[in-house]
Amino acid sequence: MTGLLGALAALLLLSREPRIDRIDPPHWWSGMGVDTLELLVEGANLTSRAVRVQGRGVSLISATAAGNSRYQYLRVQIAPNAPSQTITIIADGQPGDTALFELRQRGRRQDRIGLDQSDVMYLVMA
Repeated sequence: MTGLLGALAALLLLSREPRIDRIDPPHWWSGMGVDTLELLVEGANLTSRAVRVQGRGVSLISATAAGNSRYQYLRVQIAPNAPSQTITIIADGQPGDTALFELRQRGRRQDRIGLDQSDVMYLVMA
């Protein structure tokens, strides 16, 4: 009987641990004009957990629980000189969970092509 109770207690504890399944957007770029980024973190048991962010030039402004315990919004500030790196997002708990978020190097401006006539179909019916 005590073995069954112990197994149930362990199952309850495991079902309450935080888990991070997905982060949207999946990555961002360093050197962007906007220094504040809002991330949507999806997982399990996130609303009752503290979330931390680890990375050079990156700091957590706020963590806001959504109405559903599977989601949490993170507002993150990225310094203009933050290097491209992999940022670690940590959901505290026993044992807790971590997820990786990629901060990529922004491409050179001359390599980008803007919107032009070849991108737009117009006057088709004219």
